[in-house]
Amino acid sequence: MSSTRPPETSLADGGISDLLRKRTLLALALVATVGGTLVFPFPMEGRIWGDLFDLAHAPVFCLSLICLVGFLDPSAIGAPKRFATILPMTFRRVLVVAAFMTTLGLVGEYLQKFANRSPSWLDVAANSAGLLAGCTWVWAVASRGIRRKLLVGAAVAILLLVNANPALEVWDSIQQIRSFPVLASFERSRETGSWATHEASFALSDKWATDGKQSLAVAMHAGQFPGVAMLWMNSDWTEFRSLKFDIKNTNNTRLTLIVKVQDKQHTQTGFEYDDRFHQKVEVAADSVATVNVDLNSVKNAPANRTMDMTHINMIDIFAVDIKEPTTFHLDYVRLEK
Repeated sequence: MSSTRPPETSLADGGISDLLRKRTLLALALVATVGGTLVFPFPMEGRIWGDLFDLAHAPVFCLSLICLVGFLDPSAIGAPKRFATILPMTFRRVLVVAAFMTTLGLVGEYLQKFANRSPSWLDVAANSAGLLAGCTWVWAVASRGIRRKLLVGAAVAILLLVNANPALEVWDSIQQIRSFPVLASFERSRETGSWATHEASFALSDKWATDGKQSLAVAMHAGQFPGVAMLWMNSDWTEFRSLKFDIKNTNNTRLTLIVKVQDKQHTQTGFEYDDRFHQKVEVAADSVATVNVDLNSVKNAPANRTMDMTHINMIDIFAVDIKEPTTFHLDYVRLEK
């Protein structure tokens, strides 16, 4: 006994309208999902979420192109022949779909600045690489023999190449989470991804360290508030009593720094001076100091509220009005109970 499975829809029996409607809805849902994800103001708590979004760009745009092409012509992406074709997808038509998705990506990146997110040309490049991989896949399906194998390999290689750096960043973010309550020890080359500078530059250095073999050498330029800030970290400090870190002053004069700590809510209060924590730090010439920040003082620092110790979002270490370039080393940033 044998049976044959009927096609999804027979175009000869007048089912084309129903088929077109269903696949159009699927295509619109896909485009809306991708576009909405690009502009939705996700509350990214921690560095790893930004890294995961970076990792997703190329695969999402690759799969989106393949799906959109498949909605019109399932056979073009290698689906069984029993699925009916609405519009045969020539390679030129595939490129039209790719152009549409490119435009969607560009518009989405532009609109991010209105959604409290950060537009990036690197994201645009990742989107484009994903679309290139998708086009290559469709081309491979239409090919035979060794050419097909080469094109499939090329599509996979494009995705691997463009995702290598985001994948390594995700892995480093995982290592950062596992290292908690050590916030930074500067033993991993990608650890600096959690830090940013203002009127300064930094580099990993093996000339001095108190934990491991490396520290962060911070070169402050002459300016009003030069320094370095940790922007991505485990934000829940409720179980700890102190923030500590080690500083080496490499200069022949006393070094004066300010340590600033703030929480997520601080950004909603207009960045008022008396809504965050400040502590002055003095390090003698050519010497090392361990800075101890009492977290109870941090908690009670805001004038009109209590610091939210479950959502600390920045440690800023900076100087004030320095007249000439000054360098210091930073190491072993940690929380202690």
